[in-house]
Amino acid sequence: MPLRTNLEKRGATYYYRRRVPIDVAGAFGRSNVRISLGTKNRAEAEKLCKARDQEFDKLFESLRYGETANATVESSTELSCCRFDGQAVRLP
Repeated sequence: MPLRTNLEKRGATYYYRRRVPIDVAGAFGRSNVRISLGTKNRAEAEKLCKARDQEFDKLFESLRYGETANATVESSTELSCCRFDGQAVRLP
């Protein structure tokens, strides 16, 4: 069975990978996202990938409509935390 589009396997570990939409890349501060899902289990990685897709969809929509007060990204070498409506969304 093929991997989900945003799921990547490097070595034995699965990663979430996503291209940031062009219209929000400037506000987001990067053009791509790659995050370790912290698992070697494919079924678990599929579930985590789906959850990350939903979180980033909400974040990008918020940025797209100028709701930057509600959605921010703490940038670092590895993306580790997003905030949406004041709630920290921790990424593994």
